[in-house]
Amino acid sequence: MHLNTAGLYYEDFSVGCGFVSAARVIAPADVETFSRLTRDANPIHTDAAHMSTHPLGRPVVHGMLVAALGVGLIAELGLTRGTLVAMLAQHIEYKSPVYVGDTVHVKMEVIDKRDTRHPSRGIVTYRYEIMNDANVIAVVGTNTNMVFRKNALNQNGDEK
Repeated sequence: MHLNTAGLYYEDFSVGCGFVSAARVIAPADVETFSRLTRDANPIHTDAAHMSTHPLGRPVVHGMLVAALGVGLIAELGLTRGTLVAMLAQHIEYKSPVYVGDTVHVKMEVIDKRDTRHPSRGIVTYRYEIMNDANVIAVVGTNTNMVFRKNALNQNGDEK
């Protein structure tokens, strides 16, 4: 198996290092597509007339869509491109609503790293915040990933 090693290896991560993603506007089509894909057409997400009498006043973007977009924005950073073995765990908390038209971005920080029994792999945990254009935190989470160590690949980019 040949791996693209453009990403960071276990040794390249240090506790406390942080990253900021690009920003992305959440479009109406994003919510419509997500609603169809997941079969979640709850009026809280899809019905402006219904939501006009709701305390939030307008449809709210699905929390899982916001979280998924956050993971995608993190992936765009390329930190584990070609060095990711697997995502082992994810924890998500929803803090405030996100609406269609909001622009979101992600701030993340490595909070833990540890060895594994496998000498070519390590585990990195990072905390992330998905924020809207007003820098209000909408989602907080942690992801735990297993990544390759520098010695894991031979000169051809194959796992040893």
